Amino acid sequence: MPATGTIDVGGAVRTTRLPGVTRIDVQNLGAAVPEPLRDPERDPEARKAWIARHNQALLDALESAAAGAGGDFNAFAEWTTMCGGAYDFKDINTRRRERFDGAYRAAITTVFGMDIGTGLAARVQATAFVPDPGVAFQRFAWQPRALYDTEFMALAPAVTVRFAGAKQLFLSGVMDWDRQHQQQHTDDARAQIRNVLERIIASFEEAGGSRQDVLRLRPILPTPDCVALLEQEVAELWADIPPVITLWAGLPMPKGQFAEIQAYGMLGEESATVTQNSATTGAVPVRVARGKPFAMFVAGPFGRADQTPAETAGQVRTCLADHDLSQEDVCTAYVAARDRAAADQFAAADVVPADSLHVIAARPEADLAGAPLRVEITAGKLTA
Repeated sequence: MPATGTIDVGGAVRTTRLPGVTRIDVQNLGAAVPEPLRDPERDPEARKAWIARHNQALLDALESAAAGAGGDFNAFAEWTTMCGGAYDFKDINTRRRERFDGAYRAAITTVFGMDIGTGLAARVQATAFVPDPGVAFQRFAWQPRALYDTEFMALAPAVTVRFAGAKQLFLSGVMDWDRQHQQQHTDDARAQIRNVLERIIASFEEAGGSRQDVLRLRPILPTPDCVALLEQEVAELWADIPPVITLWAGLPMPKGQFAEIQAYGMLGEESATVTQNSATTGAVPVRVARGKPFAMFVAGPFGRADQTPAETAGQVRTCLADHDLSQEDVCTAYVAARDRAAADQFAAADVVPADSLHVIAARPEADLAGAPLRVEITAGKLTA
């Protein structure tokens, strides 16, 4: 991507053709903080000014990526920000509120999941949809009854994208908040985690689907101890077709908060059917939502403690072959790496397109279950 403003935020743009629609995935967006500004105490005013320019450059780059396919800033349905060494929530909230048209907002999740030792200010991955002229298409933000108002953060609790007889639903990170944004069950981790999962299910049901339409969950948990609780609750709530779960555990969260969970799924319109299937490659879960003209696949997490990055890449290759997917079908390969060498070894295997790779250097305390890296794959394929 070209430099925007006064800061080059890098990034790569991946486009995938779906029926009458271009899906755009922006990966690896974010710049390194200049060395003199990495210490918050050294020159706070200069640091604040740089962060503001960086935020502006991030939004410019997103808008430019959408414009490249004929869209605009409102084309984005979901984005995820991993905070690094310099990220100002208030500033970027103000700036994106000014960018969105009318009441529209994207489903946005912001996580403290990146190693600040990389020097990166932040790392953004975002997904947009741009329809061809004349195609029946809707993209709208809405307020599920089970959730809470999020306008103060300039984001939508839920975004639905409708085309080709299917509805794709994106939920920003769901917490166990009441209407006044007060955390619930602060003394009961299991109850809080279950409540968050039930809020997600209720939102899918309100959209006209069911829990089986949830393809992917990305739980953010404060301690590895919460992982077992989450796995137990998911097993009980999704007994038949569980979603793919990409965990981020061991991350900083406010006291009394035990979970924030981002969700994505696909459900059918009344006039068309989307079938849901679950499979595995090795022991790695794969979810497939198959409509009449296209299907969406989510698989992962790939990567075990006893695997090298090259072996993990080989497992991804096997998964793609098992489901008749080519490299060109891959929208995003979401990679959490313990170190740069692991990420480079995975990339060198050339199992996914370079512009589909979104790489995050995980915080040292983040729980990757002993693996050098963890990979989640999203792919889309025309079926008719």
